[in-house]
Amino acid sequence: MSVQDYASLFRQQIVHIPEMHENDRIRWFQQGLTSQLCTECAVDQNGSDFSSLDALIQFAVGQERRFLVMQQTNHSQKRASADDDNSAKKVRFSDISDNTDKKCYNCRKVGHLAKDCPIKK
Repeated sequence: MSVQDYASLFRQQIVHIPEMHENDRIRWFQQGLTSQLCTECAVDQNGSDFSSLDALIQFAVGQERRFLVMQQTNHSQKRASADDDNSAKKVRFSDISDNTDKKCYNCRKVGHLAKDCPIKK
């Protein structure tokens, strides 16, 4: 569930508790965040406690976006690394599969395969 979805549900619930103090709303909202977001959203970017639930939600949404971008970047880097590994394997395979010692089934000469034979049947 995204932070915005969670915030929407949270607000629907606290409507029924009008006497809840803003600091309690902030604390309860923080506790409902994922552990990673809860840690990042313990204080604002200045190291101060959040003064409003809205400020906390806005900050949490930003942190969530940052985490998603980092995950996508890490995934892209892993994919690029895997592609590099596959390229290296292809190069090694092409080195192994050179046709210098292969015999053509068409002309019976060494150095090429029948599909590449200069003498057509």
